[in-house]
Amino acid sequence: MSYTAATIPNLEPEEYGLKLDDGTLVAVKAVVSRDAVTQQVSVKANVRVVDSNGNAVFDDHGQPIQCAHDRSCPPAYLTTVGGIGVLVKQTLCIALGEADAEVEVNDHIRHAVAAANVATTGYDISSL
Repeated sequence: MSYTAATIPNLEPEEYGLKLDDGTLVAVKAVVSRDAVTQQVSVKANVRVVDSNGNAVFDDHGQPIQCAHDRSCPPAYLTTVGGIGVLVKQTLCIALGEADAEVEVNDHIRHAVAAANVATTGYDISSL
């Protein structure tokens, strides 16, 4: 699994275009926040499938094909891993389903695309 940067017009503010190894175009965005009380740092990565004009791609049910992943950590962890940029990249890799992601999850964008490509109507179940 891999991706390359892609120039996609009309993306939302702070979104960046990527092309996955299977040709799927996605828009990615990472939002960083910090809890004022606990000082926990959080990164929320959003990934959505788009067409070449930056428009959302929808599944058979009219829902946008997208996913998100959140990670939180204490400030000391940032020092350990090399800074907020590393945490942002780790979180985006998890949401993208990259094989080298620090943690593997079952709800990344590649699974969302595969699920959306499964036809949900028209199956002949008479032989079951």
